[in-house]
Amino acid sequence: MNYQDDFYLFVQGGHIAIQQQDALSAWNLFQAAAVLNPKNTLPQIGLGYLYLQTQQFKQAAHTFEQVLEKEPSNEMTKAFLGFTTSFLPRGLEKGEKILAESCHSENPLIRKLGSAAISFVECYLRRPPGPAERVFKS
Repeated sequence: MNYQDDFYLFVQGGHIAIQQQDALSAWNLFQAAAVLNPKNTLPQIGLGYLYLQTQQFKQAAHTFEQVLEKEPSNEMTKAFLGFTTSFLPRGLEKGEKILAESCHSENPLIRKLGSAAISFVECYLRRPPGPAERVFKS
């Protein structure tokens, strides 16, 4: 039996599994999709997204970088890389720079994704230290 026609179903199933917080099933579905179509980067992007959702930021960034080596013009992956990089130690500025590039995309969805990610980074990651943080840093 040939499952080539099911490639997109495996990828979509992986994203559904992520939303259901079933990381193992998501990982298995993306791996199955990668076996069916090794040249397509969608399973790898899905794995990067899985790593992002499970707060494995270093692995997510590495995965998105691998996709960009194959597809340098993949704007969605660039936006995800920028967001992910913002969570890494000493990655905030680099992440913001990548996200700023996303805000200039011709694709309105990528611009919206970049803008929302920058807003999140500014609000939650680039914030002044709270009172407890100031006391313990002294």
